[in-house]
Amino acid sequence: MPSSCCVVFCTSGYKSNPEKVSLFQFSKNEILREKLEKSIPSANLVINSKTVICEKHFTPDQIVRTWESGSSASKVTIHLKRANLTHDVVSSIFSGPKYLSNPMKERKLPSKRVLYSSINEAIVLLEKSNCIVDGMVCDGASTNRKLWTEFVVSGIKGNVKNYFTHPSNENRKV
Repeated sequence: MPSSCCVVFCTSGYKSNPEKVSLFQFSKNEILREKLEKSIPSANLVINSKTVICEKHFTPDQIVRTWESGSSASKVTIHLKRANLTHDVVSSIFSGPKYLSNPMKERKLPSKRVLYSSINEAIVLLEKSNCIVDGMVCDGASTNRKLWTEFVVSGIKGNVKNYFTHPSNENRKV
């Protein structure tokens, strides 16, 4: 088995680098292997059964080093001889130029109804500028459908409502 990492600029596994790191083979599952392969910045990377990648290219939460079983009172923890990767893992840490690394950051969800309130505010501002807003048009994408549910607009059979109350005048509909 090769003992050097396949990532460009990584010296893990070379004789010149005495540092001990875990090396992982690529998954035999074609979909997972392609996903991991695409995450590695290399134009001519060829993956075969002997290609490996080292632990330096994964975050600590993506590497499994222990096996645990039982509840808190009778919990058993076993340290594995060989570390494993979590199931659907993608490498994201690369040495070399900074643009090669793209650690996955968890995105914070926007506060609820931000788009809803922004559209209402835009309608009010347009009306104050002597523009008349009588309708809205969308392409039916999933984000737009979610927006319509916030406006309580529905196209469900038996519950069709294709308007909402105008934000600047309760007697008008948009």
